[in-house]
Amino acid sequence: MVYRLITLFLLLWTPVIQLFAGELPHGFQFATNVGNPALSGKFLFEEKNDCWILKGSGNNIWNSRDEFFYLSRLMQDDCMVSGFISFSAEGVEPHRKAGLMFRESLDEDAPYVDVALHGNGLLSLQYRAEKGGLSHEVATQVKSPAFVQLEKSGHTFILRVSKDQTPLDEVASVNIPFGEHFHTGMFVCAHNPGIMEEARFRNVRVDIPAEARGGLKAPPSYSRLEILDVLSDTRKVVYSSEEHFEAPNWSGNGKFLIFNQGGKLYRFTLKNKNIRQINTGFADANNNDHGISFDGKMLAISHQLQEGSGRRSIIYTVPVKGGIPLRITPLGPSYWHGWSPDGKWLTPVDHCRGTRRRSGIFARREVDLFQFGTEQYHADLADETRWFRSGAGDQ
Repeated sequence: MVYRLITLFLLLWTPVIQLFAGELPHGFQFATNVGNPALSGKFLFEEKNDCWILKGSGNNIWNSRDEFFYLSRLMQDDCMVSGFISFSAEGVEPHRKAGLMFRESLDEDAPYVDVALHGNGLLSLQYRAEKGGLSHEVATQVKSPAFVQLEKSGHTFILRVSKDQTPLDEVASVNIPFGEHFHTGMFVCAHNPGIMEEARFRNVRVDIPAEARGGLKAPPSYSRLEILDVLSDTRKVVYSSEEHFEAPNWSGNGKFLIFNQGGKLYRFTLKNKNIRQINTGFADANNNDHGISFDGKMLAISHQLQEGSGRRSIIYTVPVKGGIPLRITPLGPSYWHGWSPDGKWLTPVDHCRGTRRRSGIFARREVDLFQFGTEQYHADLADETRWFRSGAGDQ
């Protein structure tokens, strides 16, 4: 990791027209001065802030040819690209542009669709439908949004925005035929061939929806573990894998997380990024319903136990450092959903009988707490006397 940081900070502020073969964060590969502008662009990645800084020149992205600086990756599936976009300074040209782009090739007259933030705050969806054709624009009523998302779904491109931490709202769309392979990424254009403009792109992500990968028949997706600072909106990727993993749980001291992958549980230490499998004995088919007790000593797990002709989820507890699982629920399927603060009770959800229960851990017995007929609910424990069911109010 140290070597990688040194490499990034020494090399990335140099002018580039270069293929990086996937060595950059988040899979970006190409840094291109599209249209050969007089001043070559450059970029820097601030890992601490998960922020790309692009400097570029260029006359414009408009009419039948373009000049701009573009950091991209090659894609072949429907996908969405998103992030926070802003200019670093006041700038010179009111129509300088920074944004996210899908582009059929790196040619100066290639078909493209982009979301462009202008220097005056204007946000628009711009596109060129055919090679060498003229550019067009769908202006929006949004000024200087905080967060934008551009999605390619077949030949439809959809722009969504969020401002003041509101949910994403669709504001524009356009239908453009694209080839099988295309580029997606970030761009900056000075709208003036004699100057450089600088833009910041924070928390940029390229995601492939499950529908594009086969819907319900899609193979498990790759995963990334991110930490979100709820005060600054900054997200940081601390671990990623081509193998699917899920359900990270914080430790009480904030030093590590526990997630499940392939039926096993793993401890991820934030300080050194170390990953260690937790010994759960015979319980090697764990699902994503697991969690650490308030005192940090015990871990509740939900293991798919083979009983009779099939598997059913059964709740166990095990020391957080690993050990022999202790069975809690005699019947299944039952899924863990919460600890009591004193560590004496658990909240399972029983999908078989449509009930919600709490169980005496050490007595290894179940006591009905509430009945909700045959409906299925997710139960989470707030304290010893107040219980919640998702979408149904307080009980």
